[in-house]
Amino acid sequence: MISPLNCYEPISKKKELEKNCIQFLKNLGNPTLAVTITFKRFDPQNAQTWNQQIIEKACNILIKKINKKLFKRQGSKGNKQIMCCVVIGTGPYKDHPHAHFALAAPPYILLGDFIKAILDSANSTSWIDREIVVKNYEDEGWLNYMYSHGWDNVIIDLCNPAKY
Repeated sequence: MISPLNCYEPISKKKELEKNCIQFLKNLGNPTLAVTITFKRFDPQNAQTWNQQIIEKACNILIKKINKKLFKRQGSKGNKQIMCCVVIGTGPYKDHPHAHFALAAPPYILLGDFIKAILDSANSTSWIDREIVVKNYEDEGWLNYMYSHGWDNVIIDLCNPAKY
């Protein structure tokens, strides 16, 4: 017989994991922008349909391009980087590939220049579609929303604190 106390154990473990994951994301830094980018479902040039690996690679390339635009040679070598957190979403029917980003602008770079670097980089990255939404990061509700897509969809390799 299952004890009434044990029936709450899975829920509490899930809540604890969620709390720890969100704390991990918060510890990366203080984001200034919340960004959502959609991806193409199909690439006619290569006759290829999207998959998780393609989206992760496109996100990686995007962040590298942003770092290079902002920090020039130091950014391309990885010596300097923006604070970044990335989560992939697929929509309710698993046919709407997109990524949510929490990004922090370096304190000495104007927010307009930071947004321009993001948009220019996105527009020159393969697989990124036309929908790019950039908003001010207002509170940790964005991280909670990002995490609601599932811990498996967090791209750990791209979740980095800033290096200036």
